[in-house]
Amino acid sequence: MNVVFIALCAAAVMTGSVASASVAKEAEAAGDAEVVRTYSWAETPDSGNAQLDRRIVTGIDARLEAKGWKRRASGGRLSIAVDIVPGAQVPQADTLLVDLFDTASHQAVWHGTAHDGAARSAPLRNRALEASLDQMFAAFPMRQAAAR
Repeated sequence: MNVVFIALCAAAVMTGSVASASVAKEAEAAGDAEVVRTYSWAETPDSGNAQLDRRIVTGIDARLEAKGWKRRASGGRLSIAVDIVPGAQVPQADTLLVDLFDTASHQAVWHGTAHDGAARSAPLRNRALEASLDQMFAAFPMRQAAAR
């Protein structure tokens, strides 16, 4: 699973810039992410690289907290699940999946995906991860509503 994060950085290495990461964001019809202001981690990444996993969690936490969300040890209105999927077609080209679910109903509220390539150096991997998370959470939440 260590290859997973390396895949996030491949685009940066291939094009020479971190801006090449492909990121997708979706708001699911099942919920409105803006209404929910607390979150808990249901599933943290397990890439086999503890440092990378911490960077992903810390990066997501920072972006959510900057938007006014509060992390709870458990029982948040949203639950976060993160998975890293190894690339099947391109070696070392992995995908980072971030899913937010309504904790009570278990319905999807938001989904973010980052596809990237394999950076060989730690600084390139770190920059690619940061750029991917920035892109992924730039428009989060997808819809506007009053917080409750």
